[in-house]
Amino acid sequence: MITLNYNIISILFQTLYILFLLSSKRIEALPIRKGLSLTKSLAPHLLDFAESSSSKPLTDNVIKFASPEEIETAFDSAGVPIQLSPGSGPSPDSSLITACQTALEYSVKTRHPLFLNQLYGGVDDAALAGEWLVAACNTNAHTYEVAPVFTLVERAVVRRMGGLVGWEGECDGLTTPGGSASNLYGMHLAAHAADPDRRTRGAAGGPRLCAFVSADAHYSYLKASRIMGLGDDNLISVPVDSEGKVRGPALKAAMDEARSQGKTPFFVGSTAGTTVRGAFDSISEAQDVVDGCEEKVWHHVDGSWGGAALWSPKLKEVWLKGVERVDSLAVNPHKLLNSAISCAIFLTSPKRDGALEATNGAKASYLFQPDKANAGLDTGDKTIQCGRKPDAFKFWLMWKALGDKGLSERVDRCVALADYAVERIKEREAEDGALELVMAPNSFTNVLFRVVPPSLRRPRKRGGKPSERSPSELASLGKAAPLIKAAMQRDGDALIGFQEYGDAKYGNEEINFFRMVVSQGDILTNELLDHTLDTMIKHSEVLEGAKAEAQQV
Repeated sequence: MITLNYNIISILFQTLYILFLLSSKRIEALPIRKGLSLTKSLAPHLLDFAESSSSKPLTDNVIKFASPEEIETAFDSAGVPIQLSPGSGPSPDSSLITACQTALEYSVKTRHPLFLNQLYGGVDDAALAGEWLVAACNTNAHTYEVAPVFTLVERAVVRRMGGLVGWEGECDGLTTPGGSASNLYGMHLAAHAADPDRRTRGAAGGPRLCAFVSADAHYSYLKASRIMGLGDDNLISVPVDSEGKVRGPALKAAMDEARSQGKTPFFVGSTAGTTVRGAFDSISEAQDVVDGCEEKVWHHVDGSWGGAALWSPKLKEVWLKGVERVDSLAVNPHKLLNSAISCAIFLTSPKRDGALEATNGAKASYLFQPDKANAGLDTGDKTIQCGRKPDAFKFWLMWKALGDKGLSERVDRCVALADYAVERIKEREAEDGALELVMAPNSFTNVLFRVVPPSLRRPRKRGGKPSERSPSELASLGKAAPLIKAAMQRDGDALIGFQEYGDAKYGNEEINFFRMVVSQGDILTNELLDHTLDTMIKHSEVLEGAKAEAQQV
C-alpha cells in the first residue's frame, strides 16, 4: 500500500504552477539598448581626440577654458543637459554622441606636450589599447576563474618589478586604485605586523602606535592615519634638509622623542620623489635607523612619483639606493611612465611574504573555495576591496611594446628635459632676472621657478646670492603667479601649477612659485620648453603693463 505524503505533493503542485506562470509570461529583452552602436560610433572621435591632442602643440590649446556655467550651457545647447532630471526618457545615439563631443571639447588635453601641471601626462598608445581591452572584458580581478589572463599578467608584473627592486625570492603585490591606497596598505600591514592582536581586538587597548613620514610627504598618509584610527597626533612629520630629504639623524631624533612620550614606533614612510620638490629621502639611512629599532618597525617607500627611476639603472643607483632593503614599495606607472590612469602597484618584499593575505583575508566562502581549481591564484583575499579593476594589463601591454630599454629611455629623457629647463632658467636669471630658480638644485623632473615682472627683477649670476626684497615686493611677487596662470588658462597655453611651500616652524617658507612637471618626454622638446618660458615672461610683462595703465587712469 502506497502512503501519500501530502506535504511533498503540495510542494510539487506549487512548483508546477510556478513553471506554468513563467512559461505563459515570457520575459523579453529590454528594447532600450541593444548591441554596441554607440561605442562603434564614438570610437573614431576618441581616436581623433587622442591623436590630435599632441599633433600641433604650438597651435592647439591645452584646454578650452570655461566656467562651470559656460560648460553647463554648452551641454544644454547640445540638447543633453548635464543635470539628470526625474522621469527623463532615453536619449538617442545622436544626442549621446553630441554629448560626448562636447565633453571632449571642454576636457583638458593631457596628451598635449605642454600639459606640465600634474605628476602625470599623456597616455601611451599601448596602455590606452590595454585600457580599452580591460573595459571591454569588464571583469573583476579577485578570482582566477573570472579573470584568468589578468591574474597571470598581474603576477608577472609584480614578479618583474620585484626583480627591478633587487629583491631575491618571491615578492607579493597587487594593483591598487592609486598611490594613496598603496600608502594605506603599507601602514595597515605595518600596524598588524607590530600588533598582531589588533586584527581581533581593534586599535583600542593596544600600544600607542606612531608613524614617521617626511614633512613633505603626501597628504594620503594623514588620511590613512585617520582611517586606521591612529590619529593626527601619532603621525609624526620629520624635518627635511635643505634639499627636501629626510636624513637618518633627523628620523632617529624624531623616534627618540616619540618614545619619550610613551609612543611605540611601528612605521617609517620614506618618500621617493616628493610631490612639490621631487626630493628623494635617504632610503639607506632610514633603513639603518629602522634596523636599529627594538620595536617591530615597517619601512615603506612611497615611490608613486619617483619609483619610475626603477626602470633607469643609472637613476636607480642615485635616487633609490637601498630600496631592496625595505618592506614595501608603492609605484604608479600612470605617472611618469604614462600608463593609463589609474595604474598603481603595491609591492611587499620576500621577507614580508604572506603579509597581505594574513592582514586582509576574510575567506568569503562564496568566492574563495579552497577545493576549487586554481584556488591558489585568487588574489581577492589580499586586498581591502572586493571589486578591483585588472589595471596591470595595460601596463603589461605597454611594457611589452617598449621593453626595458624603451621605459628606461622614457624616464631618462624626462629627466634630461627637466635639466634643460633648469639651465634655461639659470641663463635668464643671470641675463635679466625674468626667471629665477626656487630651492635649487632641482630633483627628478620637478622644476621650481618664478616668473618675475619687470619692476621686481633682480639678475643673479650663477652661484651668486639672491637679492633681498622688501615685504611689499615679496607680496607683489607672490601675486604674480596666480595672474600669469589665469592668463595662460584663458589663452589655452601650457598648463603649469603654482603653490606656496614650507612651514614657519622649519624656517623654509617660500611664496608662490611655479612647479613645472616633466612627465611625458616622448613628445616634449627643448623648443617647446623655450616657447613656454618665453610665453610666461610675456604674460608677466603684459600684466604689469596693464596694471601701470590702470594706475595712471
